[in-house]
Amino acid sequence: MKRQFEFEIKSVGDEGMFTGLASTYGNVDLGGDMILAGAFTKTLAEKGGRVPLLNGHDTRSPIGVATIMDSPQGLIVKGELVLEADGAKSAYALLKKGVIRGLSIGYDTMKSTMDGGVRKLSELKLWEISLTAFPMNPDAMVTAVKSEHDAEAEQIRAFRDRKSVV
Repeated sequence: MKRQFEFEIKSVGDEGMFTGLASTYGNVDLGGDMILAGAFTKTLAEKGGRVPLLNGHDTRSPIGVATIMDSPQGLIVKGELVLEADGAKSAYALLKKGVIRGLSIGYDTMKSTMDGGVRKLSELKLWEISLTAFPMNPDAMVTAVKSEHDAEAEQIRAFRDRKSVV
């Protein structure tokens, strides 16, 4: 099964915010792994829904924080780049231009089984999420680059639209 996700730049702001799917469920990645729904349940509880955001899995220079939550499709990430951190501004510029779209996860496998040459991962300990040009899971990608100002504007429009209907 092939999945496609639209990439949309909703604004060019200076806040360093983006959203995406850091991991998807049920597809086989380029390394022969398949992450199963529920694989992040324990780590989400342990980490409080936040992990470091890295650039290309470089643990020496974190560039932000990733707020994560589970969904039927996979692990949703809301990334916030710390633009004062080394490399974060350039990563954000590449995100805004669509040069970097991939997301990747750094994890330890806690539980897995082999099934027809596919390693099915049922429990993972998530350490970090990284921006990357070439993700192991081609479906794991940034879906929107958006500023906080746009989120506020959308809320105001929604309120105004709702008010005009009443």
